[in-house]
Amino acid sequence: MIEFGRKSLYFSKLVRSKAKMIEFDIPLESHIPISEDAQKSFLGALAIAADTARKYFEDYINHKIFIHN
Repeated sequence: MIEFGRKSLYFSKLVRSKAKMIEFDIPLESHIPISEDAQKSFLGALAIAADTARKYFEDYINHKIFIHN
């Protein structure tokens, strides 16, 4: 399990809140502002998840098995 620091957890909550505002079609002028640090943190986490998924799918395609750590 990944442990998050307080700042990362705060950024994660901000991004989830923003996503819910988009999901429920809240008018843009009512959205909460998100700092550039939060956006960078989210993009970094997304990149890590994408790289991990790519590795698992490449392993599956090449070996027809999922490798569990």
